[in-house]
Amino acid sequence: MKTLVFLMFMTINPNSFDHFEKTAPSFPGGNKALQSFIGEHLVYPLEARKNGLEGDVKFKLFIDEKGKTMAIRILESDNYCFEIPALKVIEAMPKWIPAKLNGKSIKAAVNLKISFELN
Repeated sequence: MKTLVFLMFMTINPNSFDHFEKTAPSFPGGNKALQSFIGEHLVYPLEARKNGLEGDVKFKLFIDEKGKTMAIRILESDNYCFEIPALKVIEAMPKWIPAKLNGKSIKAAVNLKISFELN
């Protein structure tokens, strides 16, 4: 069984301390759609499954002004065998809904954790 746990945050550096409205980037259809996408596309490594290995891969990535994932970086990984399958899922993602600052689309950071768990 594949399980997804994800954390997401947005980094914005406004030029002033004036009031501003911001929204975080979001996956089309919301968090449930993100979980479904990952569940449908994530491939559990055969060797890891045979050896009963479980673990997480934590990523930092950016969603650009057009919703494209970019600058994907692994922050932490419990086992290198999970890195490529998790990275492939992120690279296959459709465009996200970009973050907005005062109604204008902006680039923003997202932290995402993909968990590999056996039942």
